[in-house]
Order: sequence, then C-alpha cells, then structure tokens
Amino acid sequence: TKSNHKKAIAGKYPQIDLSPVVPIKQRIIKNYKDSIKDTSTLRTVFNTNDGYSKNVFPTVPHADGKTVLLNTKSRFFTEDVPYGLCVLKSIAGLFKVPVPNIERVL
Repeated sequence: TKSNHKKAIAGKYPQIDLSPVVPIKQRIIKNYKDSIKDTSTLRTVFNTNDGYSKNVFPTVPHADGKTVLLNTKSRFFTEDVPYGLCVLKSIAGLFKVPVPNIERVL
C-alpha cells in the first residue's frame, strides 16, 4: 500500500523528514476545505471542489466543427506533465514504487 511505500522509504532514508507527505485526499481537503462540498471519498473531493470546477480538459475544436482535439499547447501539457507527472514518475522509479495511473496518462 501507499503507506507501506512511505514507511519503506523512511526506513531506508531516515534522515529525510517525510512528515509533510500525506495522502492526496487529506492534502486537498486541507488546501481547499471551504470549497469542497463532499469530503467522503477522493472522487467526491475532486468532483465537488469549487476550486477545480473551472478546470476542463484542454481541447480545441476540430476544423470539421463536430469534434475536438487535444490542445497540446495548454498548461496541462506544457507544465503539469513535464514538471508534475514526469517528475513524480521519476521519483517513484528511484524507489521502485509503481505508478500505473501516471503511466497511463503519460
């Protein structure tokens, strides 16, 4: 489990303070507590968070007027992927922690 990964890393590198590393649900609730309507699950934390309501998947209309294409010039692709997901995947690789969802997105 994720908590076992944290314990394994802390055991191997006791000089590193991992106390700030908390589950994502807990971190989002702390940062957006007044903006979340339902904190019961991670899904509802994301889906009922007013802070995320304006974030839509980056698309642009296709020339045919009927479909959309990914907007690869959006912040998601120029910032979130290279400075977020790629960094997290690299760190996970160092500690041999599987990140199948990140790999699926990449």
